Amino acid sequence: MQQARQVWRDYRHGKAADFAADAHRIERQITHHLRPRFLSDPDNQRRLDGIGLQHDRGRLLLFLHPPDLVEPTNNRSGCALGSLVIARKVSHCSKNQPMRSSA
Repeated sequence: MQQARQVWRDYRHGKAADFAADAHRIERQITHHLRPRFLSDPDNQRRLDGIGLQHDRGRLLLFLHPPDLVEPTNNRSGCALGSLVIARKVSHCSKNQPMRSSA
């Protein structure tokens, strides 16, 4: 995944010599690594099955196909929501009750 993110960054900065070939090579490597097999550790098996399922559905390397539509991380959206998260934490998730008239 680190190689895939680096290829994406190189593409975005205009440094990728052959982006399509690099993306295809990474896709083959990850497909081989996530091949169906049985692992002795149940936690690792669960991770392999879960990540393999997302890869089979085309979601794991979505940011490489095409690279202009999707970013590999959610950093930008996280930064956009940062001020809302801080406001929620400062308010301790409290909601103000509307004031009622005494009439």
